[in-house]
Amino acid sequence: MKRFRDIVLASRALDAGAIARYIEMFADRSPEWTFPAEQSATYQQMCQEPSCCIICEDNSLPRAAIHMTKARENSLYTANIVPLHQDNLSIDQYNAIGTKFARSVRTYAKTTATAIAVTVSKAEISLADVVTGQIPKRLLRRYLSQYPLSHHQSDIDRLDAFICSLSRYSRKPFDIDAFEYLLMEELYWSHGDARWCRTRVEIGLDVLAANRKFRA
Repeated sequence: MKRFRDIVLASRALDAGAIARYIEMFADRSPEWTFPAEQSATYQQMCQEPSCCIICEDNSLPRAAIHMTKARENSLYTANIVPLHQDNLSIDQYNAIGTKFARSVRTYAKTTATAIAVTVSKAEISLADVVTGQIPKRLLRRYLSQYPLSHHQSDIDRLDAFICSLSRYSRKPFDIDAFEYLLMEELYWSHGDARWCRTRVEIGLDVLAANRKFRA
């Protein structure tokens, strides 16, 4: 499954505001990037967090503005990449611009001896990427290896065990949209079957989350 790549810039030496100003300086000094000072300041004011906006001027790519804002005290993330001369960007175009940005910043950071780490998420993901943790992975395999589309009580019980393991052992938010889509793309489930499974997982996780907070 193709997806828009996320880019995070983090530093042990700089806080989020200093990283934003560094990115603006990078764009102002790089021939394939520009720093629109007024637009960047407006964007930061709108976010009410350390933020910045720079423009990709590489002639081989669509002209677009990269918007970054605070992720944590010492990091920024790409909130969006917005085309300037066309209505929208394809996933491939979006990712090409993001990848260009990540590589350019890494090179500039080395040149200036600045401690900034640039991480880029995967361009394509599978069920194995969406379902993390040994126990959730094992219980999902068990559910899928039987007759998951029969909706027999035994199969529902296996699905519910997987849901419980997600609630208990997953360390990051579960991407339910990707899960539903990948059931269709990888396993060739119908839209109706994938939607049914998604709904049960989504409701199950919500109920288990509410149960943890419940006080009589």
